[in-house]
Amino acid sequence: MLHDFSSVVEAKRSMSAGDIGRLMVVWKKWCLMTQGLKGLTNYSSYLPRMVLLLNEILPPALGKYLSHNLLFSPTGRAGHFVAKDHYLECQNYWLKHVYNNTGNGTKIERLRDLFSVNIILMQKMFQSLKVDCGATIIHQSHKNKLDHRSLSMFMQMSNNRDVLNLNSIQPTTPIEPVDNTYLTGFAKFKKNIRTTDPHHTKFKKHLVHRGGSRNVQAGVGEGSEDEDDNSGDDM
Repeated sequence: MLHDFSSVVEAKRSMSAGDIGRLMVVWKKWCLMTQGLKGLTNYSSYLPRMVLLLNEILPPALGKYLSHNLLFSPTGRAGHFVAKDHYLECQNYWLKHVYNNTGNGTKIERLRDLFSVNIILMQKMFQSLKVDCGATIIHQSHKNKLDHRSLSMFMQMSNNRDVLNLNSIQPTTPIEPVDNTYLTGFAKFKKNIRTTDPHHTKFKKHLVHRGGSRNVQAGVGEGSEDEDDNSGDDM
């Protein structure tokens, strides 16, 4: 379980630093880990497809260009990189909650043609009003900082809860073992190759070979199509 959480922490840090190489390494691990998790039917296939598309299917120059355009820093500050879809969601928030109140603000054509293309200009106008009034523009970015007090509280909690199991006492309820997600996903991936999906059609769907226009999943049966289309929603 600590290994799983460490991959999430590494993904967050690499994304904030704008290091797509480190992030791609974590994504490749997640491609296997998601195979062993229940309820991730769509994500377990979409993430490997994206990794294959960027690293194997697209031409090297195009794959590198798209990879290095997945993250960017809206304010131009180091250590504040975000995904582009996250940035677009922030702009969508401005459109919905700042300008979409009543009257003309509810007209989709006006929002699309007038405000959506000038949303950054509008934000700078609001910020300039704060500067003119003597206020300071604060870019909020929460960062966890562990001081001495926090570490002391953690040590007290760990001693009270005996997290290192120094005082071994027979538990009242049996402790269920937690499987290694990476090894479980890898084993399930090999099992699928041996039994149901020897040609990796689940991951090659809609992808095209780098050298030609032939579809990668040539010969895919209709069963895999129905399975993917009728799959449940992700958690």
